[in-house]
Amino acid sequence: MKRSAIFVLFAALAFAGTAAVHAEEATEQAQKAEQDPTVCKRVKQLGTHFKRKVCRKKSEWAVVKDDSQAAMRTMTSGPPAPKSGS
Repeated sequence: MKRSAIFVLFAALAFAGTAAVHAEEATEQAQKAEQDPTVCKRVKQLGTHFKRKVCRKKSEWAVVKDDSQAAMRTMTSGPPAPKSGS
């Protein structure tokens, strides 16, 4: 009888400890979500008139914007100048 009571007490303490850890993780995730919210945009699809809803974190949208701007700079800068030493 004492062993089963000790086991139940030990199990209850173990679960209480893990619940506290999960609560802290949930709080941290909520804070991160507030700092980097999800933003949904309607994006044109190539080859159709329909738009598609795309949801990403705000930081991911910034990366997409930077990448597309860098690609446009590369395309509009033209071919490299020929070397004059040949």
